[in-house]
Amino acid sequence: MRRIMLKPVLVIACLAAATPMAGCSELQTDYLAEGREAYESGEFSRARIHLLQYLDGNPDDGAARILLAKVLLEIGDGVGAMRFLEQIADDSELRNEAKSLIPEARLLEGQYKMVLELTEEVSGPFSANMAWARAFAQVGLDRVEAAMDTIDAALRQTPKDIRLLLLKGNILLADGKVAQAHSVVRQLSANEPDNVRVMLLAGRVALARGNESEARKLFSRAVELQPDNSVTYAMLGDTYRQSGEMDKARENYERSLQLLPGNAKVLISLAELELFEGNVDLAHQILQNSRMRVQSLPLAMRLEGLIATERGMHETALTKLERYIRDNPTDPIALSALGRTYEALGETEKMNNIEQVLAKLDPSDSDLEIAVQRSDGTLRSELDKANQALARQDWRAADAVYSKLVNRPGMDNPVVFNNAAMVKLQLENLPAALAMAEKAYRLAPNDPFVQDSLGWTLFLNGKQPDRAAKLLTRAYEANPDNSEISWHLAQVLASTGRKADAVALMERLKPNLSPADRAKIDTLIARL
Repeated sequence: MRRIMLKPVLVIACLAAATPMAGCSELQTDYLAEGREAYESGEFSRARIHLLQYLDGNPDDGAARILLAKVLLEIGDGVGAMRFLEQIADDSELRNEAKSLIPEARLLEGQYKMVLELTEEVSGPFSANMAWARAFAQVGLDRVEAAMDTIDAALRQTPKDIRLLLLKGNILLADGKVAQAHSVVRQLSANEPDNVRVMLLAGRVALARGNESEARKLFSRAVELQPDNSVTYAMLGDTYRQSGEMDKARENYERSLQLLPGNAKVLISLAELELFEGNVDLAHQILQNSRMRVQSLPLAMRLEGLIATERGMHETALTKLERYIRDNPTDPIALSALGRTYEALGETEKMNNIEQVLAKLDPSDSDLEIAVQRSDGTLRSELDKANQALARQDWRAADAVYSKLVNRPGMDNPVVFNNAAMVKLQLENLPAALAMAEKAYRLAPNDPFVQDSLGWTLFLNGKQPDRAAKLLTRAYEANPDNSEISWHLAQVLASTGRKADAVALMERLKPNLSPADRAKIDTLIARL
């Protein structure tokens, strides 16, 4: 890393002085103060520079070392943070705080089991830090219920702890509990309106509620507040990737790496993106170029196994994936790749065992990736074509892709069938839309968006109005703030004679709608 040098005259003056000069001491104090100010304002790259300058002249300042470690954790440099935390002496008054930060550094390396060992006892003045790290590790090991228990117990002691609340909101959102996640976001936003991580969570919740314009505003504001925060760009990259906008995801990952070159987690995310885009050699190159930084991470081992599978390097894939799956037995992507490896090596019995494990997983939790890994390499490109067609509302192009996808052998992902149903509705092919929606519902009967699609499709087909109302009511109860679900339910309620309920629901919708949509609501209410 380049070091910012003091002006030569000042360096000479300091070196020549028999005792510390006032100007030199003030300059060092300024570095510390500026580093602390930059940390508190979220300018972590600037904070790192100032604190490193300060520690050059004050290497024994334990409090500054801990502050620098916190800065490095914020920008995702767990290895660097560990270097400074381990230098805090065991007999130092700061040692307990340093110990509370070590689990977080280990999290950045993907060492979830080690973090559980380090956080077996969650107590003392830094118990919230320890609880957060423990819960995060439990999520990483697919122990979500245990993670929520850890968070709730810690929140009883520190009910406004922002990191615990953020983690809780993220877990709820990942579990499809959008309304509960939104409730956490409201609590966080009231206390921390300008916190970037709160904005990023709020943006993701807004996306889940169907409010893309609000999500984009929040993400843009986050970047404005912290333009040099590599984590912000990495999280934006993750969000774009989840929504299928791969070019924007790649752009944000690359910007994150410009701000913090060598960030292991972002390198892995970028390599994984290229792998699922079909750029196997590029993914391999990214991983090889970063080997010294990521080789010890479980996620890197997983990715190496996936890449080896795609490149036909079966023995390497076998070694990497078996080691990874020992600690991550429910990872559908890794399991699918291992099953393909067993098949290539003629290990039929082991392949069948993997298929049995996969069959027991909830397909709604696999985020399409089981299908991606169990099929050939063309599926990802087909999904991308469909996403692009949906984005430009080219329904016929999207229908052509989905018609192929739903007929693929072994296709069992509800998202594919659900999207296919919505495209058929846009093309006014109501019977075909109903068939697709029923298939999606059989695969994921508890998914509120699947319930909404089937209920709405039944209504448009003029079939089973009571069933349609029940399905849409269930979807609404799970996502009461989703305007599209509310609109669908209101129309079905009106058609079944429950006009008062329909009007009440539409009135509740109006504050969140555009003027044009509010006018449509007013017209419908007038007709009722």
